[in-house]
Amino acid sequence: MRRYYTAINVVLITGVVYFCVKAFYTVSMAQIDYSHPSKTVTRQVVSLEDANHLPLSNYRAIAERNLFNTKTGSFQQPEKLDIESLEQTDLKLKLLGTVTGDKKEAYAVIEDASTKRQNLYRTGDTVQNATLKMVLREKVVLHVNGKDEILNIEKVTSSQRDSKKYQKLSKEISRDTTPQNITLERSKIEAAVKDVNSLMKQVRIRPHFSNGEPDGLRLTGIRPNSIFYNMGLKSGDIITGVDGKDIVSVDDALKLYQNLQSSTNVQLQLKRRGRPKTLNYSIQ
Repeated sequence: MRRYYTAINVVLITGVVYFCVKAFYTVSMAQIDYSHPSKTVTRQVVSLEDANHLPLSNYRAIAERNLFNTKTGSFQQPEKLDIESLEQTDLKLKLLGTVTGDKKEAYAVIEDASTKRQNLYRTGDTVQNATLKMVLREKVVLHVNGKDEILNIEKVTSSQRDSKKYQKLSKEISRDTTPQNITLERSKIEAAVKDVNSLMKQVRIRPHFSNGEPDGLRLTGIRPNSIFYNMGLKSGDIITGVDGKDIVSVDDALKLYQNLQSSTNVQLQLKRRGRPKTLNYSIQ
């Protein structure tokens, strides 16, 4: 009996172990997630040669994604201006010069004709009621009341340039040849003449020759605020006469000092820049 009892226990234990193992595998297999078969993705391969001919619209999606944070605004084409069609501005402005190149370095020198003031302007600056929009070679584009206008540099023609030179030369000749009236104080003349050594340090006097003959005294090194300076004389002047009498030597120059001391009116003849000039002195 004991043998049968042992056999029955072995059979029961074996059955229990079998069912436990089967239950364990059932639970484990239920937790396993079977992935679905991978889907086949079809991509179109574009050759480099074909890519070079693709329109820019094909890349708009990339630009809109702004992967590198380089996009600061909406995608716009740069504005194109027909410079030749722009009208000349009516503003009272003069364009004196331009420096082109990089937008940050470009500038224009503009003069306000009403105030005669000149200033340097860069793109975006305001002049009168206009905004400087663009700096070009010898011209600028101004934005005035919602409209673009052109301001060209003021060019001087050869005839205008010659005319200005002639006017300037004429003024110089007129100034140099027109008699000049000067008032002198007798006390200052007397004080200067008394100290001859100091007087000679205020100017250098040398005889001047023309064709080998003396024709006057040349003055150089005239010091500011000296008696010669107050007399209206300039370095380079050649004194040729006093009261119509020729001066050809230093001794003759004493006539000038004597006349200045004793007379109330003295006339001095000289040459300045090769042109004759007269100085009329009134001694008081």
